[in-house]
Amino acid sequence: MDCKSLSDEELVKAISQDQWKAFEELYFRYAKRVLGFYMKRIKAEEAEDLMQKCFMRIQEKAHTYDEKYPAAVWIFAVARNLMIDQFRKFKRDHKLAEGLLLDQEIQEVLKAEDVWSMLQEELHSLDEKQQLVIKLRYKDGLDFNEMAKVLETTTDNARQLVSRAVRNLRTAVIEKE
Repeated sequence: MDCKSLSDEELVKAISQDQWKAFEELYFRYAKRVLGFYMKRIKAEEAEDLMQKCFMRIQEKAHTYDEKYPAAVWIFAVARNLMIDQFRKFKRDHKLAEGLLLDQEIQEVLKAEDVWSMLQEELHSLDEKQQLVIKLRYKDGLDFNEMAKVLETTTDNARQLVSRAVRNLRTAVIEKE
């Protein structure tokens, strides 16, 4: 099969049927553009890693491609969504440590996962709603708009609920020590 003559849309369809040459051709056509997309937004080494992950995701998700949209739009949507996932993961992993730890040395040593495990006892000292808002905000990484929808409240109220829960959790941590 001569993949060079295929359209981008046909290449994605061929990739969904596990045709390796089609993947190679699509990679050849888009790798530099996807890398450039990332380079404008993040550090070079992270951009290269994400570009590789993006093409892995394209290969994995090619069967979900809807042919009524241009392949380029789909490819950059995959790239954008992957970058957003990375930002959310980074934000979630670091927010809990920044928001709850008081000692700078501890912040440098511990990862957010370790902090989450250590705080389980103190979390149980909060009421159920406060436990839920801490989990939604810091474990699940939801923003205040997303939290408001889950909690069926306003964005401002979601922000206030998180603030109170963090304050009470901080007090529980200090009292324990």
